[in-house]
Formats: sequence, structure tokens, C-alpha cells
Amino acid sequence: MTSRMFARVAAPVLFAGCAALEIARVVVGRPWSGFNALESNVVGLVLAALWLASAAVIATGTKKDLYVVIAGSFALLAHAVVTRAGGSTLGLVYLGLAPVIVLLERIARGSPLVWGRSHA
Repeated sequence: MTSRMFARVAAPVLFAGCAALEIARVVVGRPWSGFNALESNVVGLVLAALWLASAAVIATGTKKDLYVVIAGSFALLAHAVVTRAGGSTLGLVYLGLAPVIVLLERIARGSPLVWGRSHA
């Protein structure tokens, strides 16, 4: 299995895992610490839908819907900051997953992992 194929599987699995955790939190009825239960659940389900859409875009290799993956990655980062500020240790996991998913997405698309411009 090449690294590109691995990334095309791993990134959607991570996005789907985050969505599953958020859906499970809503089903169990545990709102984010310090937030209204209704607001927490609505935002959580919206985030889960965005992350599932991001997973689908990466898994199918669609390049024209890349903005969905970018939005999903930023939402994961924002979710990590907000939940960590509320006292959740799971926020630390999301904080670590955000850059990993971005790197996996770039590898899945075949984009070079370089800083700046190439002068070759």
C-alpha cells in the first residue's frame, strides 16, 4: 500500500471517527462543559455532518469540493479550542488530529509536502 493510498483511507477514517464521537456525545446527552445543551447538540450535529462530508470528499478523491475538507479541518481545530477551554481533555486529541488530517489530505491528493515555493 502506497502512502497516498494509506492517506486516502486514514484521513476519512479520522474524520468519521470524530463525527462518530460527536454523534455519540449528543445521543448520550452530554453537552459540552459550560454550554447550553441545545446549542451544544445542534452545533455538534452540524460539525459531525461537516466532518462526514469531509471524509467523503477525501475518500472519493474529488478535488473540486476541497473547500469542504478545509472547512472541516478548521472546524476540528476550533472545536478543539472551544472544548478544551470548557475543560474537556478530548479537545487535546482534536487539537492533535487537525494538523495530522491536513497532512494526510495533502498526501492523499498527491500534493508535495514542502514549505514555500520550489525553485527546481
